[in-house]
Amino acid sequence: MTHPLKDASGRMSEQEIFRHSPEIKKSGEDWKKMYAQVHKLLDTNQVRGIRHGNSLFFYLIEEPKKARIFFVNADVPKNFLRNLQEFAKAMHAAGFTSVYGFTDDLPTVRAIQHLGYNAVIEDTGLHPVHHQTYKVSISV
Repeated sequence: MTHPLKDASGRMSEQEIFRHSPEIKKSGEDWKKMYAQVHKLLDTNQVRGIRHGNSLFFYLIEEPKKARIFFVNADVPKNFLRNLQEFAKAMHAAGFTSVYGFTDDLPTVRAIQHLGYNAVIEDTGLHPVHHQTYKVSISV
């Protein structure tokens, strides 16, 4: 089955988002395998997903008001930051106070801080090849 890159409104299918995501490409993992793994996680009671634009945000509920997040993005940086703001609003409306994730992308973290979010950055000591060089906690 093939999926169009974008529909008339510019919206990609979830499969296309995974296929074109720089995060997935950088990981070296096969996008189809990652897509299948994420969908298995969504079948559990603890992992949920939210879509804004061509960005998919997934979160694991760890405590009643805290979640670990990861995202798959295929939007340009400006649109991604807008999508991230919408995700933060949705998490806040759902009663979360903070989310955290792991990254090696400090420019995006700095852009998040520039938007006014309190983001605490901790060096994990992991090598950048693992793409989890920093733990970033954001107050929503």
